[in-house]
Amino acid sequence: MDDKELDELSVAEIMERWPATIAVFARYRFMCIGCPIGRFHTIADAAREHGRSLAAFRADLVAVIAAPASSPRRPEPARADRAPAISVAPPRPDLHSPRR
Repeated sequence: MDDKELDELSVAEIMERWPATIAVFARYRFMCIGCPIGRFHTIADAAREHGRSLAAFRADLVAVIAAPASSPRRPEPARADRAPAISVAPPRPDLHSPRR
């Protein structure tokens, strides 16, 4: 990932592609997480709006993106031997009993 490519992505695209970068936005106290303007702002826009150094912010983002655990999200292949991630608790009798 080069700086030019990172500079052209919106902050929303960065956080979607590399979820680990959300921690960097939070550490800098940027309000970009969940912001509807995030689709339109670049990291330069965000740094300017929040009065922070673009160079330092970009360097921290690049470091997180370069870490092996921060590879872009890819759907995990379905495996027949994997149990479903959803577990359902049995109903509580006190919630389902008729009122008296």
